[in-house]
Amino acid sequence: MSTVIYAGDEPVEGGGGSKLIIGLDQNDTLSGGANRDTIIGGKGNDSISGDASNDILKGGGGLDHIEGGAQDDKLYGGAGNDRMDGGSGNDKLYGGVGNDRMDGGEGNDRVYGGTGSDAVAGGDGDDVIYGDNPSDGDDNEGYADFFVFDNDDGNDKVFDFEEGVDSVFLSDAVDLSAVSFSYTGSGNTVMTYGDTTVTFYDAHVDADDILTSADYATVEDLPFA
Repeated sequence: MSTVIYAGDEPVEGGGGSKLIIGLDQNDTLSGGANRDTIIGGKGNDSISGDASNDILKGGGGLDHIEGGAQDDKLYGGAGNDRMDGGSGNDKLYGGVGNDRMDGGEGNDRVYGGTGSDAVAGGDGDDVIYGDNPSDGDDNEGYADFFVFDNDDGNDKVFDFEEGVDSVFLSDAVDLSAVSFSYTGSGNTVMTYGDTTVTFYDAHVDADDILTSADYATVEDLPFA
């Protein structure tokens, strides 16, 4: 694996071969090539994207936009309020310290929010979603996370929904009259609408936990704005 250190004002693209690309202090645009790349953002507000292989993409200290490619990528948020999109593979997304906006995209993804009030969405496919990263123990409890769902989102599993703290945000494409809740003897909630089923483990979720765009004054206030 060769190394590229980005120190100028021009975008860096991985090209052929596997690369390690490292951003520095600027607002960098860093993108992978056709092979498996590892891209690490620097202190600036970076734009980081993978390509056609199984890439590892890590944000740095700024407000980063991290986007996976067509394969099974791993995305890691940094210290800022990052935006992360897994792309079309079976991806793993890990939030960082800030208030992150995370979308697994297509595929069967695993999405882990980090420290902060995160908006997390699995996207299309059968996804596993955590509002916080379970490896952090109890450090993330008390942050208000948003679990975001669209129409035809597949069969998703949500862990660590904090009752009275977290919320479920449904897009305008969801017919609210078709949303129903059922409860299992083991303490889980199953939310269904259309072809979508979401299971909230060890949590009681009902209509009072639902938010839509009508609950926000402007588009900019939306969890995924």
